[in-house]
Amino acid sequence: RSPSAPLGSGLRRNDDSGGGAPLAAFLDPCLETGYVRRMSEPAPPVIILDKSQMAENIGAVARVMANFGLSELRLVAPRDGWPQERAWATASGADWVLEGIKVFGSVAEAVADLNTVFATTARPRETRQPVRTPREAARVLYDDRASGLGVGLLFGGERAGLETSDIALCQGIVTI
Repeated sequence: RSPSAPLGSGLRRNDDSGGGAPLAAFLDPCLETGYVRRMSEPAPPVIILDKSQMAENIGAVARVMANFGLSELRLVAPRDGWPQERAWATASGADWVLEGIKVFGSVAEAVADLNTVFATTARPRETRQPVRTPREAARVLYDDRASGLGVGLLFGGERAGLETSDIALCQGIVTI
């Protein structure tokens, strides 16, 4: 795979079945499993990391994103700034994800151009937002993206997770 041609838009099994669950459109390990990008498929969600502390974790996220066909990573107030050389070692070749990172000062700025964002958290919250399983969230994100809306997933920092005020900026919560 070439950094100039990142995987990035919906993925579907390359067997003419035309099938595939909504998760396959966003989160499938590409060519190794027979999945290829089809231009008619919606782009995958933006991944947003809030207050990341370790460059190695940013690199690991980039690697996972590359494995699953996601390409747009946003950082909110990374503790040690950006770029951080240590991220490239753990990204294991997902350079195009790291090179495309956008840095924001707040979660509000990072999600301002997105219509549907789900916060990821395992902790119970005092919010009235819908709580969805990953499968349910993938369906909503897929449908919204197919309608031309910007979509994303928000992850909290290693130390403390997400603030309730940042979760309030989202349209729902995803939890396992």
